[in-house]
Formats: sequence, structure tokens, C-alpha cells
Amino acid sequence: MQTVTLLIALFASLLILALRPIYGLWVYAAAVFWYSQRLTVEIFTLDFTVQRIVVVALLLRAMLSSDVRHRFHPTVIDAWVVVVWMASFFAFQLNEPMNLVLVREGGALMDTLLPYAAVRLIVNGRHELVRFIQCLALIAVPLAVFGVVQSLTGYNVAGFMELHAAWGIERQLGEIGLVREVAGIPFYRATITFGNYIAYGMYFPCVAALVMALWHERSWPRPFLILMLAIALMGAMASVSSAPVLATMTIAAFACCFPFRRYWPAGVAVILCGILFIEVFSNRHFYHVLSRIAFSGETAYYRIRLFDEAFGGGMNGHWLAGYGYVGAGPGNDNTHFAWRQLDLVNLYIHRLARTGLVGLVPLLMLNIMFYWRLYKAGHGAAQIEDEWLVWAVAGGLVGLNLALMTVTPLEQIMTMFYMLIALANSMPLIVAQSRRRAREYLVVVAVPKGGGLAPEAQS
Repeated sequence: MQTVTLLIALFASLLILALRPIYGLWVYAAAVFWYSQRLTVEIFTLDFTVQRIVVVALLLRAMLSSDVRHRFHPTVIDAWVVVVWMASFFAFQLNEPMNLVLVREGGALMDTLLPYAAVRLIVNGRHELVRFIQCLALIAVPLAVFGVVQSLTGYNVAGFMELHAAWGIERQLGEIGLVREVAGIPFYRATITFGNYIAYGMYFPCVAALVMALWHERSWPRPFLILMLAIALMGAMASVSSAPVLATMTIAAFACCFPFRRYWPAGVAVILCGILFIEVFSNRHFYHVLSRIAFSGETAYYRIRLFDEAFGGGMNGHWLAGYGYVGAGPGNDNTHFAWRQLDLVNLYIHRLARTGLVGLVPLLMLNIMFYWRLYKAGHGAAQIEDEWLVWAVAGGLVGLNLALMTVTPLEQIMTMFYMLIALANSMPLIVAQSRRRAREYLVVVAVPKGGGLAPEAQS
């Protein structure tokens, strides 16, 4: 499969170089989500996935475009995502051999920072944003259809790829979905090209939020948007996993709160008061309540025990730089990692255990920064369409953030996360462009060529 993987990567790269950047981004997204990233090409003893090869061609194409370079405006977040990566790199090299850190963090850079940079460079206007969302939605269609087939029958049309997976990852039938005893639900867990049912399911809530963002656009008819939302819901359910369901419910609730968006401080106060009430008057912590919506109560309580262990002495002596590469999966050394819970199914606990506060604090600050960018975009929106656009993107990130507190950041999840961060960072610019076009329109209709006021301006 190395030859096939290399040919696909080269074909996609040549196609990207021949197309406009926004359509090159379509090719890249298809390569990321339609082809297993567990299949690699060995180059100079290093393993490169298709997306790690193709993203280089995409960045090159973007930087060769004068229009892209002209419209790009750097922000603090653009620098801070580099700081987040460098902080993790620094923490790892305190615990691990430098050659290992260079290889693994080099791969992380290509899976997160480079996709972020590509989206930031290319999606620099409303037209590009709509086209990118349409791309992700269309990619979701075959993934959802084949996912439903796998969920009903257990047959994965892309399952043959797992037989050639790299990094010592073998095909584990239980993980791939050939087990039905999830709280008595008679369905298999779909994985398709993602290699893991949670990663597969998490793609669809993100797509659903972005499709909702098109509700006030004229790009697709609303019945078609409803169909795409139904397809995204099918894909999320086909994973038979709580995390995609949690993200979907959060996004739906967030969308329902749009009419009351002006009262968001009161909403936050109510939520905080509810949390405080549970903490004071209940014999359990507030996050125990979330276990009620999980498919399996045992797996939900595993996540709760992970919190308890991390903050109940598990980080003693390792708060600064963590333990290094620890946790479940190949390539991790748990010799000095005595936690009972080795599967670090929480992005933030995962980062804390591996890199300590050195790696965790910059990541938390990044979260605050991109939410602040969304707030600025929403505050500066002059039209209801722009407010909804920002609100929907924010809902996608809120849903994904909550779900990432229950899952390991594996497979393509982090790539999607950084793509959404890039969109959030670009939203103030996109909204500003919309305001500028509206002002230009008012000038044109208010002062027509013959003088006086145009009928549109009079009305």
C-alpha cells in the first residue's frame, strides 16, 4: 500500500498546484477524510501520511497566489498556535530523547499547524468560507452513507486499509466495531477511513454546525441544507459513541439560544449557579450528571475517575513538564506512569499528563483567544446573517470542545480542531468585509448617476 499511498499523495499534490487555492483546499480535505491516515509512505526512515505530503503542496500553492498573500492579515493567534506547539515540544524534550521528540512533534506540526495555516491563508473571505463549508459537507455524504452500512451490517468498505496500518497499529476487531454490546444497542460502531469510531463520529457535529452557518446564505436551498443536516446526524449516530452525540446536542442547544444571544451573560450566570448548586447540595460533582446521557455508564465514570486521578495526586512531581509520551497506544512508555487509567480520554488531561502545565496553559489560552475572536466578530456584525454565521461557527467549537473533554485527541480530530480555530480567527475579517460591501451598496443606491435618492434608499 505504500506505492498506492504515494501515488495518491502525488496526484493530489499535482491537482492542488493546478487549481485555484480554494479548490486545492477541497482536494486536501478529501485526502484527509476519505483516505486512512494510518497508511504511510516511508521517506528517509520517517513515515508520512497522505495529508502530511499534500498539505505542503497546498501551502506552496497558497503562497504562490498574489491574491491570497494580499488578503492575508496576521493576528496574535497565528503566532500563538506556534507557541502552543513549541511549549509541548519543550516539555517533551525534558522527558524524552530528542530524536523521538523531533519525529513525533514534527508529525504533530504537520497535522495541526500546517492545516491551520492553509485554512487561514485560503479562507479569507465569505465566498471562500462558503465554498469550504460546502466541501466538508459533500465529503460527509459518502462517509455517512457507508458508516450507516457498517453500523447495520458490520462491513466496512474501507476496512482493507487497516490491514496495512503503520506505527504498529493492528486491526482490532472490537475497536473497529464488530461488537454490539454498547448498552444493549444492536448496532456496530462505524469507523470507515478514520480507524476509530469516536474520531469518525466527531467529524459530523463539526460539519452540522458549519452547514447551519449557511442557513442565511444563498449558496444552497434550505431543503438541501436540511438534508445535509440529516446526513450529518446519521453519521454521528453511526459511530454509536457518546462524544459525537454530546457535541451534536450541544450544537443544537447553542443554535436554539440564538434568539436570546443578547442575554448570554445571564445564561452563563445560570449555568454557573446550577453547577454551584449541584456542588453544594449534591453528594456528587456536577460532571457526574453528564454520565446520564452516555451510551455506557461505565465508560462515562472512567472519564470522571480520570479527572479524580489527575487532580488527586497523579501529577505529583510532574506538574511542570508532565510524564512525556504516556498513555494507551503504541509508542508510549508507561514504566514510570503509575495511573490506573492509562487511556487519557480527555484532550486537556491528555496534554496535562504528557506535558504538564508547560504544555497545557498555552493550549487553554489558545481556547480563550479564539473565543474572543468570535466575540469580536459577533459584536461587529451589522446584519443578522453575519451574527448567525459567527454564532454557528462558535457553536461548532463549543460542541467540539466539550466532546474533546471525553475523548482522546486521535486520528483526524485535531486536524479538524485546528481548521475550526483558523475559521474562528478569520471571522472578524469576513464580517468586516460584509460590512464594507453593505456600506458600498448604500452609497451606490443613495447617490445614483442622475442625482437624488434612489427608490431603495428612499424606502
